[in-house]
Amino acid sequence: QFEDIDNKMVRILIDRTIRTEKEIRKMLFREQVMTAEEALEFGLIDIILPLTIIRKTPKKGQKQEQGQSPDQVQIQALGPGS
Repeated sequence: QFEDIDNKMVRILIDRTIRTEKEIRKMLFREQVMTAEEALEFGLIDIILPLTIIRKTPKKGQKQEQGQSPDQVQIQALGPGS
Protein backbone atom coordinates (compact mmCIF):
# COMPACT_ATOMS: atom_id res chain seq x y z
CA GLN A 1 0.00 0.00 0.00
CA PHE A 2 2.77 2.47 0.86
CA GLU A 3 4.42 1.74 -2.47
CA ASP A 4 1.16 2.60 -4.27
CA ILE A 5 0.96 5.91 -2.39
CA ASP A 6 4.60 6.68 -3.20
CA ASN A 7 4.02 5.93 -6.88
CA LYS A 8 0.88 8.12 -6.98
CA MET A 9 2.74 10.97 -5.29
CA VAL A 10 5.61 10.67 -7.77
CA ARG A 11 3.17 10.69 -10.73
CA ILE A 12 1.40 13.82 -9.41
CA LEU A 13 4.71 15.65 -8.95
CA ILE A 14 5.94 14.61 -12.40
CA ASP A 15 2.73 16.02 -13.92
CA ARG A 16 3.03 19.30 -12.02
CA THR A 17 6.77 19.93 -12.34
CA ILE A 18 9.26 19.71 -15.18
CA ARG A 19 11.31 17.11 -13.29
CA THR A 20 12.06 13.50 -14.17
CA GLU A 21 10.90 10.53 -12.12
CA LYS A 22 14.48 10.00 -10.92
CA GLU A 23 14.73 13.64 -9.74
CA ILE A 24 11.35 13.45 -7.98
CA ARG A 25 12.19 10.21 -6.17
CA LYS A 26 15.57 11.58 -5.07
CA MET A 27 13.91 14.74 -3.73
CA LEU A 28 11.09 12.90 -1.94
CA PHE A 29 13.23 10.42 -0.09
CA ARG A 30 16.06 12.65 1.07
CA GLU A 31 16.10 13.81 4.67
CA GLN A 32 16.43 17.50 4.03
CA VAL A 33 14.03 20.43 3.98
CA MET A 34 13.85 22.79 0.99
CA THR A 35 13.88 26.53 1.35
CA ALA A 36 11.10 28.47 -0.37
CA GLU A 37 13.57 29.47 -3.08
CA GLU A 38 14.60 25.83 -3.67
CA ALA A 39 10.94 24.72 -3.86
CA LEU A 40 10.24 27.50 -6.38
CA GLU A 41 13.25 26.54 -8.49
CA PHE A 42 12.33 22.84 -8.33
CA GLY A 43 8.78 23.65 -9.49
CA LEU A 44 6.88 22.58 -6.35
CA ILE A 45 5.45 26.05 -5.75
CA ASP A 46 4.47 28.89 -8.09
CA ILE A 47 5.18 31.95 -5.97
CA ILE A 48 6.78 33.04 -2.71
CA LEU A 49 4.58 35.51 -0.86
CA PRO A 50 6.35 38.41 0.84
CA LEU A 51 5.82 38.75 4.58
CA THR A 52 5.46 41.86 6.67
CA ILE A 53 6.43 41.50 10.31
CA ILE A 54 4.77 43.97 12.66
CA ARG A 55 6.15 44.19 16.19
CA LYS A 56 3.32 44.74 18.64
CA THR A 57 5.28 46.54 21.31
CA PRO A 58 3.65 49.62 22.80
CA LYS A 59 5.00 53.04 21.90
CA LYS A 60 6.81 55.01 24.54
CA GLY A 61 4.29 56.14 27.16
CA GLN A 62 1.57 53.68 26.01
CA LYS A 63 0.32 50.82 28.14
CA GLN A 64 0.81 47.26 27.02
CA GLU A 65 -2.43 45.53 26.00
CA GLN A 66 -3.66 42.90 28.44
CA GLY A 67 -2.45 39.40 27.56
CA GLN A 68 0.19 40.69 25.18
CA SER A 69 3.82 39.85 25.77
CA PRO A 70 6.40 42.55 25.05
CA ASP A 71 7.88 40.38 22.30
CA GLN A 72 4.63 39.50 20.55
CA VAL A 73 4.92 39.69 16.77
CA GLN A 74 2.21 39.62 14.11
CA ILE A 75 3.08 38.20 10.70
CA GLN A 76 1.00 39.05 7.64
CA ALA A 77 1.34 37.47 4.20
CA LEU A 78 0.90 39.97 1.41
CA GLY A 79 -0.35 38.25 -1.72
CA PRO A 80 -2.03 39.34 -4.91
CA GLY A 81 -4.71 41.91 -4.21
CA SER A 82 -3.27 42.93 -0.83
